[in-house]
Formats: sequence, structure tokens, C-alpha cells
Amino acid sequence: MYDTSVLFASSSSRSYDILVIILSTTLALLLVLSIILVVYLIQVARHINRITLKAESFMDNIKSASKAIRKAAGPIALSKIISSAVAAYTSSKKRKKGEKNNEEQ
Repeated sequence: MYDTSVLFASSSSRSYDILVIILSTTLALLLVLSIILVVYLIQVARHINRITLKAESFMDNIKSASKAIRKAAGPIALSKIISSAVAAYTSSKKRKKGEKNNEEQ
């Protein structure tokens, strides 16, 4: 009926069996944990990829804005020079006109 040789096996054979059971259980547990770790690492990598794509998009927007500012800086500086020249000219005209009015009185 039952094999009694298993029950009365030598202690070294029994210790090997226990060692095999412990090692196989540990291996199975480590395999499951490593699979879970790989899944989490893949999720983190995808999240980092999304963040870098957003950062690249942001930097492209900053780059285009700085390009537009650089393009506008030349005309703005030129208009400031022209407006200051016109202001200096009109103020000197007013001064001369004011001096002329003072001399006549």
C-alpha cells in the first residue's frame, strides 16, 4: 500500500529533501519578487520618459520664445534710440523757443 521506505529513510536523505524544498521555495519567492520589481522598474522608466518628453517640449518653447525676443530686441533698441533722439531734438527746440520768448520780453 504505502511505501514505508520514505518514512524510514536515512537522515541524510531526509535533510537533502528538506534542503531542496527550502531552496526551491526561496528560488520561487525570489523569482516572484524579481518579476514584481521588473514591472515597477518598467513603470518608473515610462514615467521618466514622459517627464523628459515634457521637459524637452518646455525647452523647445523657451527656445522659440528667446528667438522671438532676440528678433524683437534689435528693432526695439533702434526705436529707443530714435525716440530718444526725437525727444532730445524736441526738447532743444522748446528750449530755444523758450529762450527766444524770454529775449523778446
